[in-house]
Amino acid sequence: MDYSKSKLDKIASKIRHKKDLTKAESLIFEDFRKNHSKILNSFQTLIRRKLDRPKWKTVIFAQRLKKRNTIFDKISHRHNGMDLLRMNDIAGCRLIFNNIQELNTFRQVILDTNNRSYKRCNELDKYDYIQKPRDTGYRGIHDIYEEITENNIKLKIEIQYRTKVQHYWATACEIWDSNFNKRSKFGEGNKGEKLFFKLISDFLNYSFDEEDYCPKKNLRIFKRIVKLKKSITYLTRLRTIEKIKIDKKIKKNILFNNFLLDKWSLDLKIEQIKQQKFNDKSINTYNDLEKSSEYSDIVLVMTEGKDLNRAYNNYFNDINSFLKKINTALLKIKNEYPVRFFIYSLIFCNLLERDDLKNLKRGKF
Repeated sequence: MDYSKSKLDKIASKIRHKKDLTKAESLIFEDFRKNHSKILNSFQTLIRRKLDRPKWKTVIFAQRLKKRNTIFDKISHRHNGMDLLRMNDIAGCRLIFNNIQELNTFRQVILDTNNRSYKRCNELDKYDYIQKPRDTGYRGIHDIYEEITENNIKLKIEIQYRTKVQHYWATACEIWDSNFNKRSKFGEGNKGEKLFFKLISDFLNYSFDEEDYCPKKNLRIFKRIVKLKKSITYLTRLRTIEKIKIDKKIKKNILFNNFLLDKWSLDLKIEQIKQQKFNDKSINTYNDLEKSSEYSDIVLVMTEGKDLNRAYNNYFNDINSFLKKINTALLKIKNEYPVRFFIYSLIFCNLLERDDLKNLKRGKF
């Protein structure tokens, strides 16, 4: 890393003002991102070692290097004051748990691990979006760690903790955005869309993740969803999205590997690089393919083959788990408040699966 902080600040300024980078600046940008593989590989080794116990066998774990166009978007569009050195998530690890208790237990294991080469640089609850969800409805916990290089440049990594329900919701937002050219993930779009996703997030949270489940509270949220006139439209559009199937050969692979994913419409390019760490080969391929017009939305990830489409549902248009959770939550309401559910469902019957809709018409609710 033979470049200074001021050089990186200059590159960020050009990105912010949407100016083209010179060839030399592009190479510096690529090298800066590539160097995040060091802290990423350190953390994935640490986390895999901690996960290597029977009690954590159901945890889904994946890592990625942030896409070039997403970095540019974050600097130029969403955060006017953002620059490369302040960006926390160029390198990222994602852990997906069955429930919040499991999540908190494992997070504490990582928090209690001491390492001289890097340190946590955020307060314990600063990015706790479970206790204080974002306005969009996003839930999860992020911790930021940093490693200081020889020339005093800090490389940061974001460790992201989610429950499965929180993950299904978050990737549903991304699938909605990519298929319908929206930006709900970033809190943009019309009021109806934003309110719909926030209410669904609350509905799922209180149905599955809330420690002290309150049926009346969940019923009130369901009533608000019913009153939102376009809820049926949004849900129907989500149900029309066609899932992309994963290659069985990749799914059977039980080793950690690098995958280059590129999604365009209903096609998905997957290139597998058999390495257990991010290295120069995979990252150089990543950089080269990003410049090609053939690869419009490429990302470099690492996970087990069997977890690839579960950790990155958005690249596979896989919204099935999200829809199943909604229906399970609806049936929970139905069992607790059959009369009110019957009345609300007459208004909002599109929320129900076909079998439940048949039951509704037969008066079985």
